Order: sequence, then C-alpha cells, then structure tokens
Amino acid sequence: MPMKQKKILFGFLFIVMICGVYYYPKQSHKNDSLENALKVSAQEQKIVFLKVGEPWCKPCVEMDSLLATNPKLQDLLKKFVFVKSGINNPEIKDLQVQAIPFLIFYSPDGKEIARHTGFLKADDMIVFLENILSKGK
Repeated sequence: MPMKQKKILFGFLFIVMICGVYYYPKQSHKNDSLENALKVSAQEQKIVFLKVGEPWCKPCVEMDSLLATNPKLQDLLKKFVFVKSGINNPEIKDLQVQAIPFLIFYSPDGKEIARHTGFLKADDMIVFLENILSKGK
C-alpha cells in the first residue's frame, strides 16, 4: 500500500477512535438529554450521572477514556443513568457550569445530590461514584 494511502487510512482510523471515545458510554439506555435521563431514572430508581464536557477539553476526553476503558468504572456506570452533554446545551444553561469537566448527580426523584468540577483519576472516580451510590439509596 502506498504511503499516501496509509496516511489517509491512519487519519480516518484516528478520527473514528476519537469519536468512539467521545460518544461513549456503553449503557442500557440511549440518553440524549437530561430530561430523558431523569425519566429513565424515575422508572428504574437509578441515580442520574450527567457529565458535561467538550471534545476540545483534554481533561474531558481523558475522563471519557477512563470511563470507557476501566472495568471497575464500567461496572459502576451500569448502576447509573448516564448522560453526556456539551456546555452549549440549552438544557444545562441553569446549572451554573463554570468549568469542565463538570459532573452532576440527581436522585431518582429528580433532586440534585452532588456536583464535582474537574478531572478525577480512576481511583478517585471509583471512590466518588461509590459514595454517590451510597448517598442515593
């Protein structure tokens, strides 16, 4: 295969990989909005985990990668109704997001139970999510 074709193929595969990480997670429901996530949360009695970030935000992308690749985090995510949003989403305009990544959690009855701003390493994220699960019960 000529070098030019290899570069094009590599570029295409790189873009597909980045899109795959950003549009993670593997979840039981497609939650394209906070409103839908809150409805599913009420039905299934699970906590909503809203992650606000952007693809140009390095810590946001790193957090997405952790959520996509760490087996313990993947198991924990199954216990939440997970939804991702960008900072320009009209649904989140009243949440006072001042920095990203921004995490916010809602109980099944729709009440906010926790917030976090900034990147969390895998071990810290595991402890944080376990604490959220214990609060929400």
